[in-house]
Amino acid sequence: AANRYDPYEVELENTAVRVSLSPTKRDSISVGYHYNQPSAVGNMMENNGALLEDAVVDSRVGLNEQWSWSQEANYSLNQSNIKSWRTGLAYIHQCWTVSVEGGRNLAHDTDNHGGGFIGLFLGLKGIGDYGV
Repeated sequence: AANRYDPYEVELENTAVRVSLSPTKRDSISVGYHYNQPSAVGNMMENNGALLEDAVVDSRVGLNEQWSWSQEANYSLNQSNIKSWRTGLAYIHQCWTVSVEGGRNLAHDTDNHGGGFIGLFLGLKGIGDYGV
């Protein structure tokens, strides 16, 4: 869990909690909750001044020893609407991973669409990931 508490305003500004279950080494499912109270950033209000409460569900299914399929959905509890989703197929080697992922992002206020995406990602174990 990650939390930010404002002792001057005596309020929780944001938190993120996630619970995961991995029945096997290759398979997992997790459910999370995100809460974000808007705060002033310079002359602008973070998140357009709106309180954000989201539920997140993601899972990964191992298709065999090298291949896995993953998906994630982010649901706005405020707007009763899906904010974003993604899905992807990955090949996992001992030293590297390559994956193709696609999905749809929505803007912070869930009323404005941020657009769809598709990407190719290369991950080197212990070094990092790069995607286009």
